[in-house]
Amino acid sequence: MGMRLPPEIEAKILAAADEPSPARSPAPRQPPAAPPPPKVRVVVEIPGLATASEANAGGKLRAAVKRKGAVKAAVIAALPRLVEPLPLPVVVKLTRIGTGNRPLDDDNLRRALKAVRDVVAAWLAVDDADPRVRWRYAERRGYSPAVVIDVRTRSDKGGD
Repeated sequence: MGMRLPPEIEAKILAAADEPSPARSPAPRQPPAAPPPPKVRVVVEIPGLATASEANAGGKLRAAVKRKGAVKAAVIAALPRLVEPLPLPVVVKLTRIGTGNRPLDDDNLRRALKAVRDVVAAWLAVDDADPRVRWRYAERRGYSPAVVIDVRTRSDKGGD
């Protein structure tokens, strides 16, 4: 069983609970926190866009410039027009869908998607080395070549 207080002490405690304490001043009000930026995700698939690592392509410089220009033109045409820039920071995942038997290794995959990365960075209105943009690369096999661009906002807390 619990201990019972005398009625006069119980009354004093209840009266003190109803009155604000003179020793304590009310805590200063904090302004309301700004709402977090909205979560945004843009996914664009560009069917038929074949990318190849320029390190393995060989040939003349003019042909390499022509291939890179064709990739850039296709990506520019596929990306939606933005009314306002996407809120940074973002994570950009570039996925190459290839038809070959062997996937590209990591450095060749990055090189094959370099023209795509340059156009996406310009679309985001940043340099492709900007630390507010994290670049991720992936590759999978498919029946026809394609590139998938997946851009999503991320929190500033270091996680994706």
